[in-house]
Amino acid sequence: MYWDWGRTKGLSQLNVKHNFVGSFVYDLPQTGRQGAAGAVLNGWQMNGVLTLSAGTPFTVTDSNTAQTNAMRRASNTPNIATNGNNNPVTGNPDAWFDVNNFVPSVCRAGVYCIGNIPGASNYNPSLPSGSTVPRPGLGYQVGFIGTVGRNTVIGPGLTQLDFSTSKNFKITESQRIQFRAEFFNLTNHPNFRIPNSGLFNSNGTRNVNAGRIDSTRSPERQIQFGLKYIF
Repeated sequence: MYWDWGRTKGLSQLNVKHNFVGSFVYDLPQTGRQGAAGAVLNGWQMNGVLTLSAGTPFTVTDSNTAQTNAMRRASNTPNIATNGNNNPVTGNPDAWFDVNNFVPSVCRAGVYCIGNIPGASNYNPSLPSGSTVPRPGLGYQVGFIGTVGRNTVIGPGLTQLDFSTSKNFKITESQRIQFRAEFFNLTNHPNFRIPNSGLFNSNGTRNVNAGRIDSTRSPERQIQFGLKYIF
């Protein structure tokens, strides 16, 4: 069980189940006007790139020191809880996945087997309240890798629209000035990074930040203007 490499099989970290990229270039129709009005209204062009992609998978981890010492493994995955889901995504940036679907890798019976919390179904009044002692009666056993596979949880996807518009002002037959306005992430849609995937601390207690997203993978809306002299 220590080195069962078959359990490390899973989705590639670069796996993107759905991916769409579309672009367009559109020359606005001419107005037919002449003079100054025609110079301002004619010659505009619009460009855009729309990217829609699903999220990439990541592995939830368990940093239990007892397992690390016993198995000489730098990292481990947790166990799936009874009736748990390997990919319990909620879509909430504060809790991207439901951490209650997982228990520490030392909990062999599918229920949380470390600590003693009043009101919980496994509360034992004979033990100190809030203690982090192992609970063998609830399946605590060191020496087995977690049952959760590699890269089972899918992270946030990407939705982004980049847009630009440009206008050429003709000076001579071979010279012109081009004005450009560019909008990156036009809709200002937040695109999140992978959440905190460390489910349990070294003593087996839950990591309160597990599942929380604290950064984005793309910047907020950015606008820039430019002038280019073409000759």
